[in-house]
Amino acid sequence: PQDAQAKLEVVRFLGATKGQPAATAELEKLMAAEPDNHEFKFALAGLYQSQGKTTEAEVVLRQVIDRSKD
Repeated sequence: PQDAQAKLEVVRFLGATKGQPAATAELEKLMAAEPDNHEFKFALAGLYQSQGKTTEAEVVLRQVIDRSKD
């Protein structure tokens, strides 16, 4: 899919069917392809948070903050 929301639906589907690690991997792939897409970063931070990976979530959120300063 080309629409960000459609891509996030795929991520949610992966999370529901194959688990959070599969959803996380897909989001990381999407972020690599579209590094300026904040929707993907917020979704990834949320996934990290739900997995107890607060340090990783903080890193992603700080990237959003740093980019917003530009």
